[in-house]
Amino acid sequence: MSYIERINTRIETADDLMSEADALHDDLGDLLGKLRRRLDCARATGGIASLERLEVSLKVASMALKAALDEMEASI
Repeated sequence: MSYIERINTRIETADDLMSEADALHDDLGDLLGKLRRRLDCARATGGIASLERLEVSLKVASMALKAALDEMEASI
């Protein structure tokens, strides 16, 4: 495989990874939106402690994924 072919393969792989990471980030955003709605319901009924911990966990995961996306984008 020539040098140019290896570079093109790496670019394609990076592009595929970026697409997958973007989709995961979108999915996390959707989940966070659903969780916020459930959290609002839980606040109304009084059972919010576990949902608040879950919301924090999802926010941290979302931030970590965003940071990884930014790092991947910067390295391309």
